[in-house]
Amino acid sequence: MTAGAVRGVSRPDPFPWLAHLRRDRRGLPVPYINAWGAEAVEHTRVEHDPVVGGPAVFFDDHGGVPDFTAQNPQRQRQCVVEGLCQVCAKPVPWSRRNLVLGSLSVEWVWVPALRREVPMVYEPWLCDRCCAIATAWCPALIRRTRDEKLQVVKVRAAREVQLVVSSGAIDGFPEAGRQVMIWAKLRLLAVDIQREPPSSG
Repeated sequence: MTAGAVRGVSRPDPFPWLAHLRRDRRGLPVPYINAWGAEAVEHTRVEHDPVVGGPAVFFDDHGGVPDFTAQNPQRQRQCVVEGLCQVCAKPVPWSRRNLVLGSLSVEWVWVPALRREVPMVYEPWLCDRCCAIATAWCPALIRRTRDEKLQVVKVRAAREVQLVVSSGAIDGFPEAGRQVMIWAKLRLLAVDIQREPPSSG
């Protein structure tokens, strides 16, 4: 049964702008960034990624079950660097770029030029309409609200962010020990968010 069909009665697709995306077994659109299949060595490779200009890790999609809690690294890098929405994969102009920030998943880094710490995230962009449905429908985001505060932050100019690409070694991979690019991250230079106090427990 698809999201638009109930007991043989056809209903309009509530997300027509997502018609190009793959669907899960329920017929619901799966965000572009989601991984398909479990992470495994046999589905991992290292090759040149033109998006970040160097060797990077790639996870091949496999099987028919999406993982709504895991991001595909090459699509994550593409969305961050090229300004694509992580759900619909369409270009997002600066006038409509959003980030969903979690209080526990924000990394704070020192920026010497600013003489202060700024938040850094690896969550990619969301366009306005995908942001609205993601915060209301995404199972992973809904689960995260039980443990951390989530907030939608609008980023309206390139000067407000700084791109950083993280690197690391891939355990269990034939080229173990080799540093390759993994995630693209964003330093938020002009975003004023509350820093979560340390947990007392």
